[in-house]
Amino acid sequence: MFNNPPSACRTCLGLGTYMIVHPDLLVPEKERSVRAGCFVREACTYKPDNWTGRHLYSLSQHYNFDLDTPFKELPDDIVDILLYGTKGEKYILQLPPDAKAHSDHSSAGA
Repeated sequence: MFNNPPSACRTCLGLGTYMIVHPDLLVPEKERSVRAGCFVREACTYKPDNWTGRHLYSLSQHYNFDLDTPFKELPDDIVDILLYGTKGEKYILQLPPDAKAHSDHSSAGA
């Protein structure tokens, strides 16, 4: 039952559908790198001053891959992490060197 979370299907959460994005639709330009915009812009864009950019940079540091490597040349394990996550493995969120020194998430007047 969708209105009773403990009894809802764990796959569809009681909605009766399970949506999954096809990797070819998410990454249409595999000859581009992460930094150069291999992902569909609405899904993921590398900008060093936003959370997505910081996570992508941090992942690249933690798993030792280059954000300028064309997506099609990334190892399968890195592609899996970029598409499906770290499966719970934690990593330190780092500020990319090309980011502005201040955070765009700080409170006003700080």
